[in-house]
Amino acid sequence: MIKIKILIFCILVIFFNNTVYSNIKIIYKINNEIITSVDIQNEINYLIALNDQLSKLDENKLISIAKESIVRERIKKSELVKYFVLDQKNPLLKKIIKNFWIKLNVNNEEEFIEYLKLYNLTIEKVLEKIEIETTWNQLIYDKYKDQIKINSDEIEKNLKSNPKKEETVKYLLSEILFENKDNNMLEIKFLKIEQSINEIGFKNTATTYSIADSAKFGGNIGWVNEFNLSKKIVGKIKDLKVGEITKPTLVGSNYIIIKLDDIKNELVVSDNKKNLEELIVAEKNRQLNQFSNIYYNKVKINTYVNEQ
Repeated sequence: MIKIKILIFCILVIFFNNTVYSNIKIIYKINNEIITSVDIQNEINYLIALNDQLSKLDENKLISIAKESIVRERIKKSELVKYFVLDQKNPLLKKIIKNFWIKLNVNNEEEFIEYLKLYNLTIEKVLEKIEIETTWNQLIYDKYKDQIKINSDEIEKNLKSNPKKEETVKYLLSEILFENKDNNMLEIKFLKIEQSINEIGFKNTATTYSIADSAKFGGNIGWVNEFNLSKKIVGKIKDLKVGEITKPTLVGSNYIIIKLDDIKNELVVSDNKKNLEELIVAEKNRQLNQFSNIYYNKVKINTYVNEQ
């Protein structure tokens, strides 16, 4: 594994030396902040560190993905500094960064630091990026918490309506969440995404098209208990074979494409209270993600972004 990572890092170094951005220059101006060619390269390194499948893409595609990613981050940052001090003192950051290295199959912080060095990254830089996302989520919660609508009785009723089983099904899933403002264009948008999946794979397509937080990890959601999925989603994935994807499914105001990466059965530990809490949290997160996209689009419209 380490030898593979070193090889990837060497490829990145070669890429850096040969890219048109090897000479430092300003690429964007976002309000009063600039984004340079070095920032773009660092974003490429960061994205590949989280999803090494991206290293298979051609240079222009990588640059395009990195540009979109870093512009989105800086737009969020420009809004956040109006309300928060970004000083990396949030105690949640350590917990979140631990989830990062777990997803990357890294055992501890020391190994994670060494892993990042392979991509010319520091843990401080990653913490800075995580802080922006974490604080953005806090901002969305603060602004929209009173608009979240949860029908606990209905969720509990649906939970109790499920027949009791000795085993439960768990799905290993990946997702692509995308906006589609014109329903007449949905089929065209799906065909474009499907073509991308066939050409560059699901992970790279998720990083390119998905607006979900999971995009940076190639759309990876992880193992999910069927109890924590809506009946609509279970109905879409239960007949899939491993490796197959669903058609776009309407979730709130967005559409989701789900890939079934694996499936397994586990013995059930009956805990309706816990299952109910998890379902309520999942529904809250779904609504907050929807509010997040709405608010980001509003901020983007009012942000000065100039490509040089």
